[in-house]
Amino acid sequence: MLLANKLSLERTIRGWTQKRVVSELRPCILISEKRIGQLEQGRAVPSLQEFSAFVKLYDLTSDELLNPIFADQANIETLNKYLSHHLIVQGNWSF
Repeated sequence: MLLANKLSLERTIRGWTQKRVVSELRPCILISEKRIGQLEQGRAVPSLQEFSAFVKLYDLTSDELLNPIFADQANIETLNKYLSHHLIVQGNWSF
């Protein structure tokens, strides 16, 4: 799993929009929704300051954020539950 995918996965697991990530990061760093999109799409690499802020925000170690070996089944199951709840139960197809 690439860092971009991991950033997107961690945000989605929490049910957050990119706008929410921006507001959560604002006390630590100034970042835009556009920049979040670039990072999640792999079109940019986070600065050290951004990377550190994501580690704190998502309560991960740097290894967990960078290393695909740490991408465990629990995250996939959590994402599946979230998607099932929002797409099937609530009929909410917007993110």
